[in-house]
Amino acid sequence: MLHDARRPLAPPGAVSRVVGAVQRGAPVAVTATEMTETVKQVDRTGRVELTVPRESLLRVQTPQAARRSLLDAAHAHCTPADLTGDGLGPLAPPDVEPVSVDGDPAAFPVLDPADLALAEAVLAGRPPGE
Repeated sequence: MLHDARRPLAPPGAVSRVVGAVQRGAPVAVTATEMTETVKQVDRTGRVELTVPRESLLRVQTPQAARRSLLDAAHAHCTPADLTGDGLGPLAPPDVEPVSVDGDPAAFPVLDPADLALAEAVLAGRPPGE
């Protein structure tokens, strides 16, 4: 299992989904949600070159799960650059095909004061113990 502290509200069901996918044979499983925003590809000057079809994109989250052998190999070759973002980094070398499972909107990253305010509002709306 891999998870980062930036996503403190990721629900337990997300953990169950990635672990279940690996138990069923996936080498790596990631939680992901649909892309709802329009995505543009731009050149170095900022000129829009094309609209990327959002149907082919997912927003990757944590938690993520991987077979132990992949975690061991990733750990052995990890660099500081591998520790940034939610990318799969060394967990998914070219010969490994990760699968995605349903993520959760509550697993958003808390990175700034606005995110913290949103997290507080989400928590205020949850029943105790949930």
